Amino acid sequence: MPKTIFIEKDGGSHVLAVSTFFTEKTSVTAHCDGFLDVNRLEGYLCDEIAENGEYVLTFHQDLYDQAQAIKEQEENRTAAEEFQKKMIEEKILDMATDEEAMNMQFMYPEWRGDGVNYAKDKRLRYNGKFYKVLQAHTSQEDWTPDTASGLFVCISDPADEWPEYVQPNGANPYMTGNKVVYKGKKYVCKMDNTVWNPEEYPNAWEEYVEEESAETTEE
Repeated sequence: MPKTIFIEKDGGSHVLAVSTFFTEKTSVTAHCDGFLDVNRLEGYLCDEIAENGEYVLTFHQDLYDQAQAIKEQEENRTAAEEFQKKMIEEKILDMATDEEAMNMQFMYPEWRGDGVNYAKDKRLRYNGKFYKVLQAHTSQEDWTPDTASGLFVCISDPADEWPEYVQPNGANPYMTGNKVVYKGKKYVCKMDNTVWNPEEYPNAWEEYVEEESAETTEE
């Protein structure tokens, strides 16, 4: 017994949607002999029977296969475009200077401790701060950027003239002229390749003392 259904079709005989109810879109009455596979609508054609003017749905395997091939091509093209876009974005992020990267931190990934392979110089975010990878490694939960100083260095905001002192290692020493705040006091580095804090090696640092204003001097 043919089933009466309502369909939406394009300007030709291709079926776009089917329904058991008459709607604004599915407004064409049609009949279907046998099982109607709604997941394979791309293979159905709506042919008019000249004798009575009714429409009948028929399935064509070759039409369905062709539609699937086109769909797969579109999906592959979209995936290729997304991959290319991602590669270009990663290239831009990798080529950015630390100062440029600070201005677009939100584009960098959050640190993960579940076995991610981090390459040297990759940048990432963790607990609201921005870090650079010092040594290539596979991440672990207990090697967080704020504690594993041998693996990460915190990138200071260039707008911050006096960033907090961060314990360096041989890969990221302080250089002459670098400014830091250490235990509430300001220091300027006097020696290249300094990896000691102002307490450990005071000869490498000079405490910065704010100059008194003219008004204070007059008073």
